[in-house]
Amino acid sequence: MRYLIAFLVCLVAIASVDAIRIQNNSGFHRARDFEGEFRQWMTKHEKSYADDSEYYLRLSHYIKNLRTVADYNKKHAGMAKFAPNKFSDLSIEEFRAGYLNYVPNKLIKDRSTKQNFDYPANIPVSLDWRQKGFVTPVKNQEQCGSCWAFSAGEQIETAYIMAGNAAQNVSEQQIVDCDPYDGGCGGGDPMTAYQYVQSAGGITTNTDYPYTATDGTCYAQNTPKFTQIASYGYASNKGNETELKQAIAARGPLSICVDAETWMNYQSGVLNSNCPDELDHCVQIVGYDVEQSTNTPYYIVRNSWGTDWGMEGYILVGEGQNLCGITDEVTYVEVEAVPTF
Repeated sequence: MRYLIAFLVCLVAIASVDAIRIQNNSGFHRARDFEGEFRQWMTKHEKSYADDSEYYLRLSHYIKNLRTVADYNKKHAGMAKFAPNKFSDLSIEEFRAGYLNYVPNKLIKDRSTKQNFDYPANIPVSLDWRQKGFVTPVKNQEQCGSCWAFSAGEQIETAYIMAGNAAQNVSEQQIVDCDPYDGGCGGGDPMTAYQYVQSAGGITTNTDYPYTATDGTCYAQNTPKFTQIASYGYASNKGNETELKQAIAARGPLSICVDAETWMNYQSGVLNSNCPDELDHCVQIVGYDVEQSTNTPYYIVRNSWGTDWGMEGYILVGEGQNLCGITDEVTYVEVEAVPTF
């Protein structure tokens, strides 16, 4: 009976693949026409599957993603480009569960009012904080919904450098394992991550508390802390992109939470439309600039899906429409200038 069930599952998967058709420049093609391409993709991304049913399931997801890529490239013609990548054998539901896990914490009562900062009106036309050494290398959260911990950690790293210290890589795993306010790989909120770090007496380095991409048992009490958060809060008001740019110019890179579902197959260029604002992912905004050939202003956003995604781990998001909810959840951190141990 076990083998019969497995055989039937395999037949259903094959039938599902055969039912999928995709259109390209030369017309409609059956799914099986894409098996050669899929196997090349598997080799490139070092993928293997347990059995035929898993293989055909992943092939069906791959073909659906090809259809999404074709649709997005049509919608974004001349601006952003989309292509198959390491996520292309995932369903959208799997992608959401593994990589999009911003979960607003109810402990944060007021998300509508920024701190009372006197931001400068005269800011540079373009600004890239990477060029000034205030941004650490792109990281990879892997298939753990810890984007919120990475966004918070990146913000602490930036604040630490801007306070005059040599760059350090914080332990996102400490936040994942030890933050009692959030859900580890199940999702969380940068604001309550800051609250945890402050209450814990600081944060340790990734060397002392390495990242595992899984939920684990907290052992932060046995590790030295290299810095402590002095203050944190909201850096700009929701919907105000002028203020967002002023905050970037005045305070440096900032943690933001966005709607990143449409980013799944992003490859390059400026994402300048068709990005909703149902926040589901947290990242870091590191600057802004203008695309010269189309005179399109954009924000420079650092992701945590590794350098093999997007533009070496970055995405460019168009300015002026609050695309992806880019102004909705913008936070800053300040750290103690002298490390605490």
